[in-house]
Amino acid sequence: MIGAGGVAEVYRVAHVDDPRSVAALKVMRRERQADKRHLQDFQHEFELLGQLRHPGIPAARRIGEIDGRACMLMDLVPGTTLAAEVSARTTRAAPALYARLVGIVSYLHQEGIVHNDLKLENVIHDAGSDHLALVDFGNARAPIRTSLFRRFLPKPKTVFGSTTYIAPELTAGHQPTFASDVYALGICAFQLFADALPFPARATQRVRKGAATVRAIQDHLPGLAQPAARAIDACLDPSPMGRPQSAVELHGAIACLATMEEQGRTTRTKRTKRTSRRVALEPRAGHLGR
Repeated sequence: MIGAGGVAEVYRVAHVDDPRSVAALKVMRRERQADKRHLQDFQHEFELLGQLRHPGIPAARRIGEIDGRACMLMDLVPGTTLAAEVSARTTRAAPALYARLVGIVSYLHQEGIVHNDLKLENVIHDAGSDHLALVDFGNARAPIRTSLFRRFLPKPKTVFGSTTYIAPELTAGHQPTFASDVYALGICAFQLFADALPFPARATQRVRKGAATVRAIQDHLPGLAQPAARAIDACLDPSPMGRPQSAVELHGAIACLATMEEQGRTTRTKRTKRTSRRVALEPRAGHLGR
């Protein structure tokens, strides 16, 4: 097993005739199998992934059943979650990684899809290849594409997702939107840049009511350009109308993040070269004797 959630478990599997051919197998939890809505969502996830073409989104190959449980065969995404990297303090180029994450969600929003479960635990980064991928589309919604039949299905009473990332309007019973994804991206920024929440954990309920102070992202990333800082801070507005209206808008505002780390590497390289030249000259100046 390589992962587990409230609805399904994910296993690393290999083809019986070719052990080198590996994939991911998502299997519904047995206790969820009896819920028709979970089965419908499972089928919906498969159909949704089949329509997407992006290097940062794993492809779904086939859907079926194993031991009486619904299952889905998908591309295996190597690496570790960004949550694990942040916890282990091994994350590098965090601003650039965040810009790429927002870029993936921007693609989804352009396709009319709300991911509805954005969190660092659902972002896989392979440090070796530097590949970044967004996974777990079990809660994803496509309001524009939703069939008339599905629109008249009873709305679920339970709000799925991680409490920390859930936008205030979702807890009030509203449906997921691009703006609720943007709220989650705001939380992701703080956790990725500072391994911290933009508000005290105990203040979650007051934040949802707009009654608590939310920290500014520049407190953790002082070098961030003002337009990008304003956009990330706006992601956490309690009102959906106060946020960037989609990841497309947010991605445009934070474009500078993609180059911050590269600029930092260039500066560090120049400093190293200057230092090296000074050291090389010191023996000639008589500073180092035999």
